[in-house]
Amino acid sequence: MKTFDLISATARTGDGRGYVFSPDSHAAGGIVSMETCGLELTVKRESYGDGELVSAHLDLHDGETFDPDCALELEFAMKDGAWMADTLVGEYWCRPFFGKCAADIPDETQCVVCGGTGSRKAALVVCGDTFRSVIKGSGNAERHSFSVRLRSGVGYISSADTPVIAFGCGTTANAAVHAAALCGSKLIPGADCPLREEREYPQLFEYLGWCSWDALQIRVSEAGLIEKADEFVEKGIPVRWAIIDDMWATVAGLNEAKYDSFSEMCAIMHRSALASFKADPERFPNGLKHCIDELKKRGLKVGMWHPATGYWFGIDKDSDLAKQFDGRLMTTAEGRLLPKTDLESTDAFYHAWYNYIVESGASFVKVDNQSHLRRDARGTIPIGEAAKNMHEAIERSIILKFHGCMINCMGMAAENMWHRRYSAVSRTSDDFLPENRDWFAKHITQCAYNSLVQGQFYVCDWDMWWTDDSQAQKNAVLRAISGGPVYVSDKIGRSKKELLSPLCLSDGRILRLDAPAVPSEDCISANPETSERIFKLVNRAGECGVAACFNINKEGAAGGELRPSDCGLPYNKEGYFAYDFFSHTGAKINDDEPMKITLVDCDDFRLYTIAPIYNGVAVLGLRDKYVMRAGLAGADGRTAIAKEPGTLLVYAEGDAPMFLAKGKILEYTRNDAVYTVELDETTGLRVVIMRRADETAEELMVPQYLYEDEGDDSEVIKNIIK
Repeated sequence: MKTFDLISATARTGDGRGYVFSPDSHAAGGIVSMETCGLELTVKRESYGDGELVSAHLDLHDGETFDPDCALELEFAMKDGAWMADTLVGEYWCRPFFGKCAADIPDETQCVVCGGTGSRKAALVVCGDTFRSVIKGSGNAERHSFSVRLRSGVGYISSADTPVIAFGCGTTANAAVHAAALCGSKLIPGADCPLREEREYPQLFEYLGWCSWDALQIRVSEAGLIEKADEFVEKGIPVRWAIIDDMWATVAGLNEAKYDSFSEMCAIMHRSALASFKADPERFPNGLKHCIDELKKRGLKVGMWHPATGYWFGIDKDSDLAKQFDGRLMTTAEGRLLPKTDLESTDAFYHAWYNYIVESGASFVKVDNQSHLRRDARGTIPIGEAAKNMHEAIERSIILKFHGCMINCMGMAAENMWHRRYSAVSRTSDDFLPENRDWFAKHITQCAYNSLVQGQFYVCDWDMWWTDDSQAQKNAVLRAISGGPVYVSDKIGRSKKELLSPLCLSDGRILRLDAPAVPSEDCISANPETSERIFKLVNRAGECGVAACFNINKEGAAGGELRPSDCGLPYNKEGYFAYDFFSHTGAKINDDEPMKITLVDCDDFRLYTIAPIYNGVAVLGLRDKYVMRAGLAGADGRTAIAKEPGTLLVYAEGDAPMFLAKGKILEYTRNDAVYTVELDETTGLRVVIMRRADETAEELMVPQYLYEDEGDDSEVIKNIIK
């Protein structure tokens, strides 16, 4: 396997001394050993599948210690060519950057994808129990390289065995990143980060949800929550869970605080500290349990939001809470009082808080502000150890008290990504901003490219949204294709059922796709805001592809083509039929004959179901669902089983087929080669599709297994064959 060649290695001590090596890139067995006066360094490369893990042994003599911000820097060769870098911006969130010169890769990059379709390479940062790694371009265009640096955050490390970077190869970007993630997961000693498919997704998040944030903000109250829950009941919107968000617990001075703008409110929040685990007595006069019980009566299960720090500025120093955990708290350099970073202290804090939450009747938690550790743990224990302790403490209680049901948030840094053992859901975008078109372009790219990385480990949460926002339809499409949970944050009285119904079944079960949505291959390395191409997000619903096409160019139209391979669909000799939810039009496509698409402006978008054609028939699904095929419990070229009543869409070539259900031939309407059949309690939800023209009796025979329990259908089919 050929990934990236090692060019040089530099180790640095805390007093600024540097040890520079120029290793032989053809070292035997993938091991490069170097030694100089005062330092031993061994760099090892191990393979797993299509991935490769680079690790290092470092040992300083004479009492020296490593630089907390750059203990080791390895430089790797990378040919110039288009790349995408998923980069940590600030402490919590990542966003994509694009370029063609390796030297320009931004600092704090967590994943780089380069190469072209059919031959992709990926470099993925890792975090062990001590160091986290970070990628940066060399800054020298003539070197054609990037560097990987190791950071611990503490100044007392003199010896370590540590993972450095994971590489992967694949025919697609997703495959290359997956190979790197899998390799790291399997080869890092003591790794506690299973891949997404090995995690258990909470069943609660298979249903539609709501979050209180935009509706009630820091004035969240029992009265407001009940009013919103009553609205859902009255409008027949099947929301099944709710998050009580910032800030329901007791924070001194929060109720009395005055502000005239969102920014002023945020400033108040970020200088306020948690005084008690219990719900604020003024806004929850009957206690948290009473509020949750009332919401349960209205069909909602409830989750509680909280920052990993207690509140944004930690724990109130003058509170009984501070006295309760005296000896288990520390004061940070910024003056925040937080749980100490050792496992025992962290575990005690979350265990006590979650006891109160679960006794109040809550079903899950959403934990925010997770990437604070790189700042607040600095100088105490290594960043890898601090993250491992925090996540182990949180997840211990989550498993015991909430059966693993939680949402991770504001935690995209490598130390967080690599140290959650059980939880399955993680936010992949900055906060939703209503009525903001510039934000939408940023949001869609964050969600898409971050999911390429975080989605190897987690089901990706693309954040809440409003159904009455001017971009609500586009946001609905994003959630439909995301593969993650779907929840809104509508203000009281403003939820629109018509925007939510296509996302879910009548009982609130969302039509969730098979994996996190990612950009199509031709969108990986091109900035979608300047490329003048359509931006394609792709996913799968079983054997069908789903493609959402957007124009997020800064100005003007965008053009492009849609192929089955965009969604990872295999070659099918009869081709595929692509059908757009919004225009109700479609076309037969294959990779040699793609669909050409032009989107005139940012309000022009498409959502395609791409179904394989078998014997001239492609079953598309339920017309009133964004992801039509996900509305079916099963389908093949001869049958379709709907999950609930609706309008079934079927593409058929040649003469019209027959549709049979419960022993009767069903009526249909036709638009070119697309047929619609109404399914309800009378017709039943299982349809057999018959082709008649120019077929022999053998070709008309429906396999026995399709109707062996449906005697009424079988008799009709046999009569037709005769």
